[in-house]
Amino acid sequence: PRKLPALQIASKSLVLNKKKMGSFTLKTRKVKKGIQIDKIAIQSDWFQFNAKGNWKMNRKIPETSLNVNMNTENLGDLIKALGFAGNIKKGKGKLSGQLRWPGNPTDIKNLWLTGNLDISLKNGSFVDIDPGAGRILGLLNLGALHKRLVLDFRDIFGKGLKFDKIDGTFTLDNGDAYTHDLEIESSSGIINVSGRTGLVSQDLDQLVTVYPDVTGTIATVGAIATGPVIGAAIYLTNKVVGKKLNKVAINYQLEGPWDNPKIISEKKNRATAEEQQSPKGFDLDL
Repeated sequence: PRKLPALQIASKSLVLNKKKMGSFTLKTRKVKKGIQIDKIAIQSDWFQFNAKGNWKMNRKIPETSLNVNMNTENLGDLIKALGFAGNIKKGKGKLSGQLRWPGNPTDIKNLWLTGNLDISLKNGSFVDIDPGAGRILGLLNLGALHKRLVLDFRDIFGKGLKFDKIDGTFTLDNGDAYTHDLEIESSSGIINVSGRTGLVSQDLDQLVTVYPDVTGTIATVGAIATGPVIGAAIYLTNKVVGKKLNKVAINYQLEGPWDNPKIISEKKNRATAEEQQSPKGFDLDL
């Protein structure tokens, strides 16, 4: 990088894998050990990307670091445009963080990343595609998660995994991604994920907790099976006892390679002793 000149590039249209990404701007300047990246910007009506950082020599080895902010109206289209396997459909969201990796800016594909990422998505779905086809998606390696996690709740989650909201933070450390607060919300329930994803080694060591929305499912089935009047009564009952029913959770320990992890499940009931008592005015035989 020390041999490169300062650059100022502006383009009205950037096309990546036949997808129009928007306008493109790059501004850099020379510094003692290499290049300072003052601005990388891609702007369109569906995708905005802004970054700045450095590309410098560090003990005779080039190193790239970037502060990144990204917003997209369709994460699925963005993933395909970047050339990765499209295991996400739609999805509006944002991503921000600080990344560092050895090598040139294009070496980010090798995934020896260090830094942190904040992710927030909504209104999308995961589909069944081999995560090995796009290793960076191991960060959200959930394409076939419903198959591995639902087990006896398969009728609740159904085929695929639609999500209303995903929020989480990741700490990246030399090819591994760690999270303690990844949460996926859907109409079927809530999934919490904590642990390690090996981006380079393509393996998992994660604790996944599933909270199925049991009461919502009961109310829907009740309305269909018994009619709207009785279904409404079931719905109101669920509103009273729902906190108790929805305390049921299943913990899964995932260990091993992405495509075939070892899975250990254990049902948990996190209701407190007080919550386990029948609500006043109801005589429940559970």
